[in-house]
Amino acid sequence: MELLLVMTLVPIVSFAVYANFNSGFQLWKATNREVPEEDLAVFCHKAAADLSNAFRSSTRPFEGEPDRLQFGAPVIAPSTLGGELGIGQVSYSFDPSRRALFRDDRNISQIHKDRSGRRAVALADVTACAVSYFIKDPLGQGYIWVEAWSADDKIFLPLAVRFDLEIERGGERRPFSRTFPVGAGG
Repeated sequence: MELLLVMTLVPIVSFAVYANFNSGFQLWKATNREVPEEDLAVFCHKAAADLSNAFRSSTRPFEGEPDRLQFGAPVIAPSTLGGELGIGQVSYSFDPSRRALFRDDRNISQIHKDRSGRRAVALADVTACAVSYFIKDPLGQGYIWVEAWSADDKIFLPLAVRFDLEIERGGERRPFSRTFPVGAGG
């Protein structure tokens, strides 16, 4: 009788253990798979934070071209420069050969010693990039979008920056456009 009871319970217990491990594995796979738009959300969050903290600087002027921009902004600083955040420069640039949008930052020490700072991929799988700048029209009372921005004779920053990107995911190219206000713009 005891042998019959053990022979009946072993398959039931084995099935319960298998079902729990299988459910746990399926849950692990679901939570750890890549979400295609997750990197877009991270890029948007970082770019919005960088541009909202942009400031005017005579040593690090705001300069923009159709495929890159650079501006003065707070960056992570070593403890020798006061730690946490310090004055620096942030730049975003598109590299078509690597199909990526890069974010570079340099602290004030690296800028004056002409050293490179930190470089990271801000967004991968980018097949096209166009950056434009929203400014007050110097000839009129309206506002216009321009493809390039140079701070040579300008004492103000653009009001906003727009990234028009084309991103390839799963063999399909999709357009993506996002406009970020510049905190000290105007």
